Amino acid sequence: MKLSKRLWLWLVLALFFSAQITRTAYADAGDCFYTPPDTVTCSTGGSGTNGGGSGSGSGGSSGGSSGGGASCTEISPTDFSNVLIPSEYFSYLGTSAPPGSCLPTSGLVDACTGVILAAYNTGFPTECPVEYIEPPNPCTTELTLTPGGVVCGTDWDWHLTASARFPTISLDARPYPATLVRWEDTAIRLGALPTSSGTGRLAYAALGGGSPGSPAPGDWRDIRLTLTFRPAAGAATVFLPHIGEFSLPLGANPMLFYWDLPSHPEAGGGPLAGSVGLDELPADFPLYEGYARAPYRLYWELRYQEWASHCERGGGGSLNCGRDEFGDFTGHREWAWERRSSGGEIPPSAVRGLPASMMADLDHNGAADAYWDRFVQIRRMDDANRIDNPLWERTYSWGSVFYWGVREGQGQIGWEE
Repeated sequence: MKLSKRLWLWLVLALFFSAQITRTAYADAGDCFYTPPDTVTCSTGGSGTNGGGSGSGSGGSSGGSSGGGASCTEISPTDFSNVLIPSEYFSYLGTSAPPGSCLPTSGLVDACTGVILAAYNTGFPTECPVEYIEPPNPCTTELTLTPGGVVCGTDWDWHLTASARFPTISLDARPYPATLVRWEDTAIRLGALPTSSGTGRLAYAALGGGSPGSPAPGDWRDIRLTLTFRPAAGAATVFLPHIGEFSLPLGANPMLFYWDLPSHPEAGGGPLAGSVGLDELPADFPLYEGYARAPYRLYWELRYQEWASHCERGGGGSLNCGRDEFGDFTGHREWAWERRSSGGEIPPSAVRGLPASMMADLDHNGAADAYWDRFVQIRRMDDANRIDNPLWERTYSWGSVFYWGVREGQGQIGWEE
């Protein structure tokens, strides 16, 4: 009899302390999700209390901690509802749900540890979700853009880096590398605004927890991240000393112009031909220095194969997907590698620390919407505007500038027959 009374007293005390814990630590979760094999994680948001005392709330707290990052010291039961949990979790109850299905579940979870304290089914079996939400662009750990190009790095449950160089703007010119003062047939045109791409590759990403030999739902393989610069307009801006800055449209006829002054240092001439490697001119020949720029946009594309399933009608295996009007499964899941792709634009606003000199504001609204490409090369053209004449064909490149000599003389500059 004494033993029975003692046992009864212990039960009363246990219920009392359990009620105290529930009253002081009970919380209502805002968003909960299941993590295999036996964890539910919840986060709370919106308005909340600051844990006692007077004053306004601090905006709520997240499940998994006891506020302010303090370690858990007691059980903190939290409600969760309608969370999809695999039917295998309830195997100890002898559930009749099809293998591979999920059950809507409600119950209690310890907000500190994520351990499920109690769970019960609230609906019929359904398909299990496989979700992997992509960020706006995959450059999560590194996005560096310099006058030479762009580097994109990601550490999004996998590590992959891709880089791309700015394309080279092609200007076609004649006569080149030197012309005469007031030579009215001096010509320049915009010859090409090419695209430029770079690709980074990764063989496998175990996003679902599998391996190449035993893939799990959501695993990726043959991952390719491609960065591409594409022209944002069909024109380039060119600057020439004593001519000024002007626009050259792509595909137009050459623009004819002439200089009134030779490229002498007193007229603004710059480096000597010998110092920039122009071996077709005397080494002490002074040159004018010009530049060009064109706006480009930057795009990313992610291609990969995902280990995923689709529902096949019929009983090729256990029925676990597709429902008829009675709520019964009508098909089975088949697994295979399926191709996926996604992509988008990386605007200048996404690049931290982008120099102002690289920002192109095309619509003049005060916000950059493209990048200035300044890499330029000169392709020499003949009198017929051809750049493939083997007699004159040659390409010149110094990076972000180009040079052109102008001299005074009585002799006519022409083309060899």
